[in-house]
Amino acid sequence: MWRSARDRARRTRSFVGVADVAATLKKAKELGGKIVQPAQQVPGTTFGVFADAHGHKVGVAANSWMIYSKGSSVVVGQE
Repeated sequence: MWRSARDRARRTRSFVGVADVAATLKKAKELGGKIVQPAQQVPGTTFGVFADAHGHKVGVAANSWMIYSKGSSVVVGQE
């Protein structure tokens, strides 16, 4: 059982769908972030985690069935 909201925040991770996990992690690092977990692949999905300049951790993920926006169009899956 979690004892506080702070404990929940440490254990909870939100993931954002992106077209390219490695490129997103690279861009985050260029903008002052830190790569916490490099891009990893499991069957059907690639994911990784970065921390922004303030230490907030964000997960990024991509898979073959994900729908994402590219410019003004919507794309299903990776190109």
